[in-house]
Amino acid sequence: MIDRRFLDVSLIVQGVANEPAENPTIGTQYIVDEMPTGDFENAEPGQIARYDGENWSFITPKDGNLEVINAETGELMRFDGTEWKTKVTFSNQTLSSS
Repeated sequence: MIDRRFLDVSLIVQGVANEPAENPTIGTQYIVDEMPTGDFENAEPGQIARYDGENWSFITPKDGNLEVINAETGELMRFDGTEWKTKVTFSNQTLSSS
């Protein structure tokens, strides 16, 4: 039997967006928003978009197994199987994915 705790992943996303900012760096990640366009046009809302230096890949989160820190808002978010929900908001801190 696999211990589920080892399947959980936490990572930093730049924010929630319908399309990425210009000139992303390798490893830049976003939660795809409700109306993806541009480089995100083939993504589904709620997916994690990750830039590898040339292309964007899209990861579909599973129920409860992915937590992210939103660097834009300072929120710790968890996917509940349907949507991203805020668990905690960090204040007076700077978050970075670098």
